[in-house]
Amino acid sequence: MVALELAPHKVRVNVICPGAIETNINESTEKKDLEKVQVPVEFPQGAMPLTDGKPGTAEEVAKLVLFLASDLSSHITGTENVD
Repeated sequence: MVALELAPHKVRVNVICPGAIETNINESTEKKDLEKVQVPVEFPQGAMPLTDGKPGTAEEVAKLVLFLASDLSSHITGTENVD
């Protein structure tokens, strides 16, 4: 909806949905009292089909951001970009 509203002003709107990304957040995050904040999560069966279960990297997400910010993506708006 925002993409349609802003199109007359030449503003493109996209969203990046990176999924599983390999980071070192576990090494730099202190965990305490996790039992109080647990949310039940259901994961689909099987591995990620595009990568056979391998997570993406921060560099891959950065490349997508760079692409969307460049003139190469001038005809892309109102879409989810999955990495």
